[in-house]
Amino acid sequence: MKNKLFIIVLLVLFSFVGSSAFSQNVYVKLGGGYGLSLASQEMYDAGVSPAHDYKYGSYGEGIDFGLGFGYNVNSNIAFEVAGSYTLGKKYENTFTLLGGSITDKNYANTICIMPSVIVKAPLKDITPYTRFGMVLGIPTKFEEVTSTAVTGTLKYKETGGLAMGIQGAVGINFKAGKHLGIFAEVFGIGMNYAPGTKENTETYTGGTLDPTITYQENWTPAAGDNTAEKPRYSFSSFGMNVGLTYTFGK
Repeated sequence: MKNKLFIIVLLVLFSFVGSSAFSQNVYVKLGGGYGLSLASQEMYDAGVSPAHDYKYGSYGEGIDFGLGFGYNVNSNIAFEVAGSYTLGKKYENTFTLLGGSITDKNYANTICIMPSVIVKAPLKDITPYTRFGMVLGIPTKFEEVTSTAVTGTLKYKETGGLAMGIQGAVGINFKAGKHLGIFAEVFGIGMNYAPGTKENTETYTGGTLDPTITYQENWTPAAGDNTAEKPRYSFSSFGMNVGLTYTFGK
């Protein structure tokens, strides 16, 4: 479902560009970068009892790739819609339990749609700008558990629902040709996510898959009802993106 939504959005954006391809006000951008953790949460305890060694981070940290389309209202204002895909950092914890070594990995991959307003101050060959707007995220969170005591991998996937937040950036676009530009920006995203379900997609050799868990905000524990308290995960990040812009027109 999330992939279909992303494809539909891209088709709409391509249609928009196609209908405006002869207008010098329309541009396309392509880039990527890396986001670090912001507004982090506890990921795991790396300590050995009774000592504790808490590790923190955000599921928004990782490598991101972006594609965007914009319209220059004038030399100082533009409207933009961008899509991005983030390959999240894997948080890995290894510990010993019941005589076996267990490795627990948690990470998330996220599709984001970001409508923005761009405020620019064009100079001769460079254009400083600031960008701000909202972000709509479609995350998928994964957990993978392996153990030296058994074969195979225990895998979970958490999906359902949307993440919403705010995003912004400051950057500079360098003129590299009549239509071509090179941009570099520092960005920030504030977003969290509450999934709707947790599905056991794979289990240890010879094991049986766990039933799918439905998360609830108003939760009353009951034996065998396959429900649980709805968690909230941080998907906030800050980092740097670089890429190219191409402005259509004569």
